[in-house]
Amino acid sequence: MSDTQLPKEGFYVYLHCRPDGTPFYVGKGSHSGRGNRHLKFNQRNEYHTRIANKYGRKNIGVLVFEMADEKSAFACEIALIKLFRQLGFELANLTDGGEGYSNPSAESLARRSASRKLCTTRFITVHTPEAKLKIGEASLRLWSNPEHRAKMSAIGKARVFTDEHRARISAGKKGHKNV
Repeated sequence: MSDTQLPKEGFYVYLHCRPDGTPFYVGKGSHSGRGNRHLKFNQRNEYHTRIANKYGRKNIGVLVFEMADEKSAFACEIALIKLFRQLGFELANLTDGGEGYSNPSAESLARRSASRKLCTTRFITVHTPEAKLKIGEASLRLWSNPEHRAKMSAIGKARVFTDEHRARISAGKKGHKNV
């Protein structure tokens, strides 16, 4: 089933298959929010990533099965993982399935929100004073090393920008007060 055939809402179970048709991953997804997660190969475990890289991501077959609701999608995912393992297929799934993050409790959402507020603010990482001190010490150690400074200098001097590239960089920085 192609992306154009997928409805905008609802849940589905998908299989990732090697070029010979043998399945190696079973997953559950939804059409709301995260888009077509079944096509995103970089958000899986290392074993899955190695298989996808071995055969080439364009050569991985994706089968999508539409489900009536999320409960049946989780049940189907669990059943397919169990079935394929019983048939002797080696799956990249690390669990038996069915443990997605659906309908979190208010307490769970509050904990998640609090932890995110501690870690990041609008893509800028906020570090604790101890972490800042460690980062500063590591940076000082690194930049006080003459070999490292010479290496970084050589890298910077090796860059050659065309006049067109320099003009685009300049145009992009115009209007920014801190650049």
